[in-house]
Parts: sequence; C-alpha cells; structure tokens
Amino acid sequence: MKKPIIDTVKELLFAQRLGILATVNDDSPYTSIVGFAAEPDMKSIYFGTPRATLKLRNIQSNPAVSLLIDNRQNLGSDFSIAAALTCVGGAKILSGEETDRARDLLSERHPELRDFFASPTCALVKISICKFSLVRNFQEVTEFFPGKDL
Repeated sequence: MKKPIIDTVKELLFAQRLGILATVNDDSPYTSIVGFAAEPDMKSIYFGTPRATLKLRNIQSNPAVSLLIDNRQNLGSDFSIAAALTCVGGAKILSGEETDRARDLLSERHPELRDFFASPTCALVKISICKFSLVRNFQEVTEFFPGKDL
C-alpha cells in the first residue's frame, strides 16, 4: 500500500538531514549541499552557511531558490522506491532575533554543527516555501502549497 503524500513529505523534511540547494548565479543555476531544519508547519526551512560563499552572494542578488531533499540510496531500486521533494521559495538572510529560532532548530537537528551556527562567520538563512513538488514511483509528480494544501 502506498503511503499518503503528506507522510512522504514529512518523512523527507524531518528524517533527512541534507539537501541540495539551488541558487541563481548570474543566469546559471548553482547547487550546494546544505544541512537544513524545517519548521513543524513546513512553511519555512533554515540552513547555515559561511558568509563568504557563492551561494550567499547568489541569494543576496536573487532570493529565488529551491531545495531538493531525497531518500535515494544509489541502488537500482531507487527508480521505484525513492522519493524526491523540491521545495521552492524565497531565501532571506536572517538578522537580529530572527536568528534565534533558526539557530535553535538547526542546532537541535545538527548538534555537531552547534558551534558553527553560533559563529559570527555563519549566516543563517530562511527559505519561505511557496511550493512543494514531490516525485515518487519514478514518474508520479504531485505539486502542493504550504498553508493551502497542507
């Protein structure tokens, strides 16, 4: 029996620890691996990055981003059992009190990076999700919107 879509989405957002962030570099995509943490309402996702990175400069120039989260295992069976969630939204570099919530969620999710998230050289970024796209069973694609469909 196939899992309900919401269960697959929650599993990816709250069990996976790494995702592939896509930013816009001039007129080309640029991807990076990031450790992330999602809000329980699934409307926002946070990550941290050193301040002197291309991904952060890209976000400052163009806040449109996507984050791919998947559960592949690099096996042939991935074509039939793996799921991939693309989270599309706008990224914002946090400042002031906004950083506290992000730092807490990220440190809870990635305790080995607690010192990094607290460092002044780390920028904390919030992605406000406007759309999810879930791919399961190789070609089954479902789009939905936080706050509306979830």
